[in-house]
Amino acid sequence: MLQAQIFLDDGERGPQGPLHEYIMGFLLKTGVRGATLYCADQGFGLRRHLHMPGRIGVLDERPIVITFIDEDEKVREALKHIKPFLRDGIAVTHRVEPA
Repeated sequence: MLQAQIFLDDGERGPQGPLHEYIMGFLLKTGVRGATLYCADQGFGLRRHLHMPGRIGVLDERPIVITFIDEDEKVREALKHIKPFLRDGIAVTHRVEPA
């Protein structure tokens, strides 16, 4: 089995709104085994800007991680569809074994 993690900001836009909402809807529609969206308090990416939403006077985007798991081919097919929408985000995969 393969686990994918997608790192992005909540300000990234998808075809019809927030990218994280589009990705979660796509994963649900395509029947992956499971997916979870995590919102973080802090994070930084390739641009080396520390995102810290919620601080007084700071309007910043929340870092988001979407994790999903399924058979290798299903995860790879889902990522083929998702990756073109990732402008500043990144996707990684890990081989996993069910407990």
